[in-house]
Amino acid sequence: MTTPSAAAAADDAAALAKLRDDANVVRPLVPLQRCVEAYAAPARIDGFYSAAVNARTTAEKRTRLATMPPYLAVFVNRFYVGDGWVPKKLDVLLDVPLELDLEWLRGTGARDDEQLLPDGDADGGGDNDADADA
Repeated sequence: MTTPSAAAAADDAAALAKLRDDANVVRPLVPLQRCVEAYAAPARIDGFYSAAVNARTTAEKRTRLATMPPYLAVFVNRFYVGDGWVPKKLDVLLDVPLELDLEWLRGTGARDDEQLLPDGDADGGGDNDADADA
């Protein structure tokens, strides 16, 4: 029978051996600023239903902050979906600064080159396939 202290020692020894093995692995260092930039980058949306033209079209989405929070909680997702829809872990280190300037991410309203959608239904209107049979 294994005592709790012997089991804990075995777990500690296994963890220590893993740390020694991990010390020889070279991992890329990714700055958190890069992750925020990727999150806030414009994203193309194909098949977007526009109430302005009453048809499906291509739209561009931008993520901005309306107000600046005193504290920002960040969930770092280091997983991606690989071949065959198998989740895989990104083996990288994340460089997190004590302070992060997000002023460039502050929203300032509509830009000159943006066309706002008209006010309409809360669901965005359009022909919803789920409602087609109703």
